[in-house]
Amino acid sequence: MMPGGSESGRITPTRRKVSRHDLARRLVDAVRGEIPPRPAAPLYILGMVVVGAAVLCLPALYLAAIGAVGTLTVLHATHDLGVLSGQGMRGRVIIYVLPILAGAALVVTMLKPLFARRRQAPYTSLNPRDEPTLFAFVHAVADVVGAPRPRRIDITCDPNAAAAYRRGLLSLFGGRDLILVIGLPLVAGMNTRQFAGVLAHEFGHFTQGAGMRMTYLIRSIHHWLARVVYERDAWDDAIARICTGGFGIFGLGVQLTVWLARRILWVLMVVSEAISGFMLRQMEFDADRCETLFAGSDAFASTVERLQQLAAGAHLSAMELPERARERRLPDDLPAMMVGLA
Repeated sequence: MMPGGSESGRITPTRRKVSRHDLARRLVDAVRGEIPPRPAAPLYILGMVVVGAAVLCLPALYLAAIGAVGTLTVLHATHDLGVLSGQGMRGRVIIYVLPILAGAALVVTMLKPLFARRRQAPYTSLNPRDEPTLFAFVHAVADVVGAPRPRRIDITCDPNAAAAYRRGLLSLFGGRDLILVIGLPLVAGMNTRQFAGVLAHEFGHFTQGAGMRMTYLIRSIHHWLARVVYERDAWDDAIARICTGGFGIFGLGVQLTVWLARRILWVLMVVSEAISGFMLRQMEFDADRCETLFAGSDAFASTVERLQQLAAGAHLSAMELPERARERRLPDDLPAMMVGLA
């Protein structure tokens, strides 16, 4: 389906069949106009400063908690040796050693996320020479929205799209070092106007400047806290083996301490999500504005509905894949399967 529409910042219809070269030219020519930038409201700027400062305090609290636990553990080990004097040595050893083991396990557990490597997302980067039509169309949409063109386009099988910094924190202040992630179910399951609207939404984030940078920091901190709370790795397995390897009450104490630590971190994660919700909602509203001005309100409504359908199709596909794998009949085209089940 060819792009449609005629107002400023929209795309106009082309119905007859054309060659691939003509298609690329017509798609680019159909994307016209300019979406005027919208200055940030004072309330938004104030909220960004307050939210950013509050969320940035959470890692400091986390590090302070590690330092406090380590300090208390060392103080106990060096200043409470008198506990070992007197009768009932077994009970005294338990009273002396248990806090040391629990404190050490807690410090190790809390330090682990600072050094654990994050799993890389399974993205595939496109080559502009292989997909010139897509790159030309994406660049045209970016120009209309007034956003920097992405340095790279990645594809995934998630029914979503995303704007991101190409090198993480290293690109945070580069301004134009951005990537665009496109879910193949969007390409397979949307018409051109809907797909272009999704691109305009993501490029709307690209135009948010300091807001996008602050959002990146906030999301990074929030996701990091979620990793601390929920992810398990070899370090956790080693602690579990030590705790269950015949250490009795010692192992039980260490496990209880680790559980309490994760509960505290869960509270920090919930606080991070709660205080950052205001800013994230405002940024999404602004990106929705770009999409609506670009594709039209009717297209925006249909796109929101289509995204929900594709998300449902992806969920159903994930439920079917294990059974299909057992039957040795995996799909040749996973995005098409998601669209078919949407």
